[in-house]
Amino acid sequence: MTRKTLFTGIAVLLFASLFSWGCASSSGKKNNNSNTNNVNNDQDCPASVESGYWLVPVGQISQEVLVGGTARLKAMVVRRQESENLQDALVPFYALHYEITTGPAGSLDQTNPTTDENGISTVNFTATEPGTYRIMLTGDGVCSVQYTVVVQSQLVSIEALPANPSVTYINRKISLGVRAFSRVGGVGEMPLGNAAIQFEFLGGGTGAIMEDRSGSQGATLTVNTDASGNASLFFLSGSSAFTAQIRATLTGMSVEPLTMSVTVNATSTGPCETSIDCGPDAPICDGGVCVEGNTSGTCETNEDCISPYICNTEINQCAPPVGERCNMLSSANQCPSPKVCIGGYCVEQPGDCTTHDDCPFGFDCVNGTCVPTGDPECTPVVDCPDLNDVCVNGNCINPDTECQPLGPPTRLGGTWNFDSMLHLREAVGPFLGGILTGCEFLRDVILGTWSIGGIPSWLMSIIADLVDDLIDEYIPPWAQQMIIVLGDVSDIVDDMRVYHTVFLIPMGNNEYYGTQSWDIVEFDYRGNIVSDSPQNILGFTVQPEDFTSREICGTFYIDRHRIENVVGGLVRWAIEAMVTIVSCSSSDMPCYYSLEEALEDIIDCDSIAVAIEDLVWSIWEDAPSVYSPVFSACDSQKQNAINAILNALDNITVQLNLLSLRGMSPIVTDRDMHPGRWFGSLAGGNFTGDFTAIRP
Repeated sequence: MTRKTLFTGIAVLLFASLFSWGCASSSGKKNNNSNTNNVNNDQDCPASVESGYWLVPVGQISQEVLVGGTARLKAMVVRRQESENLQDALVPFYALHYEITTGPAGSLDQTNPTTDENGISTVNFTATEPGTYRIMLTGDGVCSVQYTVVVQSQLVSIEALPANPSVTYINRKISLGVRAFSRVGGVGEMPLGNAAIQFEFLGGGTGAIMEDRSGSQGATLTVNTDASGNASLFFLSGSSAFTAQIRATLTGMSVEPLTMSVTVNATSTGPCETSIDCGPDAPICDGGVCVEGNTSGTCETNEDCISPYICNTEINQCAPPVGERCNMLSSANQCPSPKVCIGGYCVEQPGDCTTHDDCPFGFDCVNGTCVPTGDPECTPVVDCPDLNDVCVNGNCINPDTECQPLGPPTRLGGTWNFDSMLHLREAVGPFLGGILTGCEFLRDVILGTWSIGGIPSWLMSIIADLVDDLIDEYIPPWAQQMIIVLGDVSDIVDDMRVYHTVFLIPMGNNEYYGTQSWDIVEFDYRGNIVSDSPQNILGFTVQPEDFTSREICGTFYIDRHRIENVVGGLVRWAIEAMVTIVSCSSSDMPCYYSLEEALEDIIDCDSIAVAIEDLVWSIWEDAPSVYSPVFSACDSQKQNAINAILNALDNITVQLNLLSLRGMSPIVTDRDMHPGRWFGSLAGGNFTGDFTAIRP
């Protein structure tokens, strides 16, 4: 779709705003605009009365930009008409002169332009120092126009992310990060994207080192901030207790470096919320206290096992409460008919399903039926050709020759760092319709396809002819991009990347009790990455359910577990974060942190109505008033758009509240599992995911 096709008719609204500072209306006309340049009325501008030419500022005559930003100064020369024939009202190739009259260090890209074929002149102003600049526009036979540009400086700062841990344990891999931003007077904070942050580990400990997300390690690493101004990396705590200090410096700018401290302990200290809070000496959080647990897995009663494990008194072994245990490596079916042995447990044969949760390991829920994942050589319900073989992870193997013990039954115990990519689009898609509907309302307003009674057809024709010339100049770039972002909302939430720390506690017999914390979530939209800790985003620590898991013949199985009241809030944050990115993407203002505020400001219906009113009157003094129909139609449609989008976001936050995951992965070594696969459900929809896991 071409730009002109996409925005055909947009000037019915936004082109009109260009003229909101045009000729002052007569006493019989409505004018609510307080920023109007009043030099061109009949009493104040005898030159125009005599010549018949009028110099009309296009857009705001007062602007604010940051140092290095650009202010566009535009004006139109028109000839007042006595009839509705406006084709000759626009005066092309009219000589004008721009001159900076006050200000310390400003410049214009041209000073003596002429109007183009549409009667419009455009000049770009920039400044290298803050201050108030005034630019005078003059021409023969017209009265002058004065523009004011306030150029503001930036105060750049960095701060530690609130979720940075201050205490950790030996042999852990934790996330540390900073946020870079600039403070602008009257505007607030603006994220500083793509800025280089140098992290320096100041030494100490045994084996401690930093690592970026690409896997590069070192005592000094440079990480660029993402679009939200955040830069983070991992710190590997090593094998000895000490206090680590990491210094972060914003390179190329005069900003005081920031030093972060992390205490590395060898033993558990204080209370706990999850097992992540516990040290290697007492790795399990039980009732708010770190305890040693029962790594052998032997038991006589349930009290000998850590919840959710229960004691199987027939074999005196702690076992997950997920069903009857079975041996996948036996060619004989040990499960009561019609159940089959899948993932180490007797389960119902795969059949009808609603979500992935209804299917066992190795099966996806597709069109209401559990079907094998991919194109496996075998499945647990389809025998291998060789009766001595068994099906493990889709492959026929001989358990006696191809599945020898790869290590002790506790070999996977310890802290693991998971990097997961959850493909949410399929599950989230049905909840995005309200946002898309709101975008259609908003686009109708901008395209001018909404119905306005009382607007003469000749005005529509004149404006339509100028759309292609005016669109880049008179619709703020952030506003254009925001509409595109909201229209492509499904692309924003297509994938959610999660960096999470998982602690596997051996329970004996190749069984593991798993607990985890979500450290960083990340979304990527067309190369714009936003990332932060869930705690910073949601205001609380994300605590996924603990899970049961096991190793069987070189494959690691993670049983289903839930993450509640998280995904909806993260999706909403990602959408609003993109709005901040596009509105703060240049050194021009404004910068929005609220989608609602951005939507309110993207279209100023009052100024649009006044602008169209003034434009019509400036060219044809006997024209009827058009303010009321324009304002009413614009405001009604805009509010429809805002309500639809915000209601959809509210519904997303509430309804996307229960995520369920189970997973499996080949075990490459005792410290490496990949490629892993997640099977998930969210609000009744299915999705899949991928993961890799490394043990530091």
